[in-house]
Amino acid sequence: MKGYLAKTAMDDKEIIKIKDTTLLDIFTSEEDRKGTDLLAIQASLKQINAQIEDVGRDVKSIGEFVRRETLSNKFLCARDKIMSAASALMMQNEKNTCMRRIHTLWKVLHHCIQI
Repeated sequence: MKGYLAKTAMDDKEIIKIKDTTLLDIFTSEEDRKGTDLLAIQASLKQINAQIEDVGRDVKSIGEFVRRETLSNKFLCARDKIMSAASALMMQNEKNTCMRRIHTLWKVLHHCIQI
C-alpha cells in the first residue's frame, strides 16, 4: 500500500460524476497496474473520440455554410445579370419607340412641306 490518491470521475460530456473520492493505491503486481492503465487509456480515448465527433460536426456545418454561401452568390450574380439585361431591353424598346415616332413625325412634316 503506497498511500492515498484523490480521483475525480467524469462522464463522456466531461460532467463530474464523482468528486474528490479517496482511493488507496494497493496494486501489488505490475499486471494489475497495466490493467488500470488500460482502463484509463480507454476512458481518455472515449473523450478524444467525442471531441473528434464534435470537430467532424463543425467541419460538416462549415462545409454546408460555404456551399450555401457559394450558391447564394451565384444566384445573386445571375439575378443581377438578368435585371441588367431586362433594363437594357427596356431601354432598347424605348429607343425603338422614339425612333418610330420621330420617323412618323418626319413623314408628316415632309408631307406638309410638299403640300
